[in-house]
Amino acid sequence: MASDRLQGEAGAAAGSALHIATSADGPFAIDEALAGLRLLGADIAAHPSAAEVQAEYDAVWQELGNRPIEALAALPNSAR
Repeated sequence: MASDRLQGEAGAAAGSALHIATSADGPFAIDEALAGLRLLGADIAAHPSAAEVQAEYDAVWQELGNRPIEALAALPNSAR
């Protein structure tokens, strides 16, 4: 699917930019990482509030439900 291919390419490009940025400037690296995540559909604030962090934490646990760890290990590898 073209969308998957483009997301993979965008992720690879963001990873390359992050690698370059981390060798130069920490705060710039964070900006680059967040920009890369936005390309993949994850809009994350650089400085989330405590309430935002808690809401995301709760959402992760809601999504996980009561699944055992083995169920997570059986998911397909998302790395390309």
